[in-house]
Amino acid sequence: MGESTRHTWVNLAFIVSVYHICYKSVRPKAVLKRHLLTHTHERQYVCEVCNRSFQRKDHLKRHCVTHITSNLDNLM
Repeated sequence: MGESTRHTWVNLAFIVSVYHICYKSVRPKAVLKRHLLTHTHERQYVCEVCNRSFQRKDHLKRHCVTHITSNLDNLM
């Protein structure tokens, strides 16, 4: 069994186990990849202001707005 074949098998086994755990059904590969993060609890996006971490980039962007609005309130 080649290295790439074994790697594919491991990925497929993990995907099947995720479905078994939460019964989530997603179609596009990107949505599945994003959903898998909810099970790994990996947080790769970190706020440079307060070091809070997020699983998704869009969540970090939404959080960064809190710092901007907080700074504006302090100026007034």
